[in-house]
Amino acid sequence: MNKKVYYLLLLLSFSGIPYFFYRILDTMVSLKYETDGAGRISGTSGRDLFLQFDIFFALTIVSFLVFVFLLIFGKRILRKKTGTSPINN
Repeated sequence: MNKKVYYLLLLLSFSGIPYFFYRILDTMVSLKYETDGAGRISGTSGRDLFLQFDIFFALTIVSFLVFVFLLIFGKRILRKKTGTSPINN
């Protein structure tokens, strides 16, 4: 993998963690003030806020896992392959 692509993925996954966490907090505030307390549907926008919460929670977890994976296996990913290939022969 190219170094630029690796660092771009690392940066995007790292910046995705606080962004999606902020979106979770924003959805929780919407759940408090835009519903009657027992409902799932927003009174102002008509969106299902539980679904939105679940999506942002999953995206936060995925961003974290991708970031950790890239940190752990970074040297293996960036290593140049020095074997012979049947294409190059």
